[in-house]
Amino acid sequence: MDRFLLSMQKLEPFIQIFITTRLHIDLRDYFPSVCRLQIQANRSDIERYLRSKIHTNKRLRDFCIDATELEQEIVTGVIEKADGM
Repeated sequence: MDRFLLSMQKLEPFIQIFITTRLHIDLRDYFPSVCRLQIQANRSDIERYLRSKIHTNKRLRDFCIDATELEQEIVTGVIEKADGM
């Protein structure tokens, strides 16, 4: 990854780059003039996305129809583990 970032650093004056990373990765060592924008999903965003996926995926939908509490368990479990990612 370091080699890739160093290559991108050399191109910075000539191109515009949009990079996404996890919170613990800081690219300012490679791109000192970087504009940092922190974006995190909130609970309702994650819940809406998961419910949409469950309802549009036949296999997941069938599982949740047979086990009425399963959908809520899936949503709750993923939201707890996501921690705003």
